[in-house]
Amino acid sequence: MELVERPVLTWRWLSLLAIGFATAATILTLVRQAGELPVYTTAAERYLRGEQFYRPDDPPAFTYPPFSVLPFVPLTALPPLLRKTPWWIANFSLLAGSLWLLTLMVWPVLRAGVHAGRVRPWVPALAVGLLSGRYLITALNYQSTDYIVLFCVVAAGYGLSRSKGLAAGTFAGLATAMKATPLLFLPLLVWQRRWLATAAFVVTLIAATLLPDAFVSNPDGKLWSVTWFERFVSKVDVGAAASAEGAWSSWNPLNQSLPGTLYRLATPIETAPERYNVAVAALSPHWIKRLTQLCELAVVIAIAWCTRPGLSKDDSVGDASLRRLGETGAAICGMLLLSPMTSTQHLCGLCVPMTYCVVQWLYVRRTVALSIVLGMLTLMALCGGKDIVGHTIADWTQAAGVDTLATLACLVGCATSLIRRERRGATP
Repeated sequence: MELVERPVLTWRWLSLLAIGFATAATILTLVRQAGELPVYTTAAERYLRGEQFYRPDDPPAFTYPPFSVLPFVPLTALPPLLRKTPWWIANFSLLAGSLWLLTLMVWPVLRAGVHAGRVRPWVPALAVGLLSGRYLITALNYQSTDYIVLFCVVAAGYGLSRSKGLAAGTFAGLATAMKATPLLFLPLLVWQRRWLATAAFVVTLIAATLLPDAFVSNPDGKLWSVTWFERFVSKVDVGAAASAEGAWSSWNPLNQSLPGTLYRLATPIETAPERYNVAVAALSPHWIKRLTQLCELAVVIAIAWCTRPGLSKDDSVGDASLRRLGETGAAICGMLLLSPMTSTQHLCGLCVPMTYCVVQWLYVRRTVALSIVLGMLTLMALCGGKDIVGHTIADWTQAAGVDTLATLACLVGCATSLIRRERRGATP
């Protein structure tokens, strides 16, 4: 089997995808709930009427940056039932675009590996699907903006892999304007001295954040971003689980960030039907915060160490593309771990570091660390499946932070592979 130099999507395949997406979206509109879509469309309707859409008393409240309301403005022109169909199509398209960009980034290594007699490309595709499928499906079910953020982050990584700093910075800035956690890309770009990408990031972030104010003024007489900060962001303390009235609670099994998981592991509670006491110690809020800050510092140091510029100076073209994928994966792990609130739907981003780890193991180097990481990810993918282990075990492991552990494992897999400077045997 010989792979082409670069895969190309023909109009025939694009047409088939469009028909498939439209058909699936129509069916899902009739049989599935709207997820979080009403939260966004309600905010968009209030925005168009010039009303305040940052209301902590809403169940649930709209807690996202102001730019994230704009993609939903066109949907307000449709009846509530019909809004779901174009949004399903948009999510399918964004997911397909993200997977396509990931394929392009690993293609040089896949092509060289096939020429060297290694496994066929469907093997890593199947492996990544098994490891990340649960997270991808969850994001689809929630119908939030997670796939917009995922596509922008992957596009930023793809831009870096092709030395397109302007595109990389622009997409990273858009992702940050949509959801604040991709702000981690800014110090990464500065750390690697990518000045064009850094400038594009800053300009795009500022412009996108202020764009809603250019069309509709905040009735409070402030910038929309200021109201968002005052009512939600300011309530979050560094090194603490997210807690804000009407938005987040400190003890939340859905919060798979480091602060959220460490809080549950260090805070005994009364067992209830939907609350499992997973505490392994009883620490005071002061020591929980200090422990969380120490762990967060370790994550920052690990990302900085494995993405330092000197590691890539001898990389070939194929190596550089794969390295940018690994760096993007490490940054995504940092986003998920350091965020005060990482819901389960946000974990769809783990498909990026998982792709890097799988391709590394199959085509580049099978280290002990990477083998352990992939084994852990496989086990945790099984533990998270309620149809496999049952609701009780799945809910308990989630409360205990199984997805936080999966994110940490992905970071370890990316970091241990990125710090190796030896030449890759499978590259052209």
